[in-house]
Amino acid sequence: MFEHCLRKMLMKNKAKLKLAELKNKLNKQTFTMLYMSVEVKRVSMITKLNKL
Repeated sequence: MFEHCLRKMLMKNKAKLKLAELKNKLNKQTFTMLYMSVEVKRVSMITKLNKL
C-alpha cells in the first residue's frame, strides 16, 4: 500500500517536472522572440534617426 502511494507521488512529480520543462522552453522561446522584436524596433529606430 505504502509503495503504491510512493509510486503515485513519483509519477505526479515527474509530470510536474515535465510541465516545468515545457514551461521553461516556452518561456525561453517567448523571451527570445520578444528580445528579437525589441532589437528590430531599436535597429529600425536607429536607421530612421541616421537617415535624418
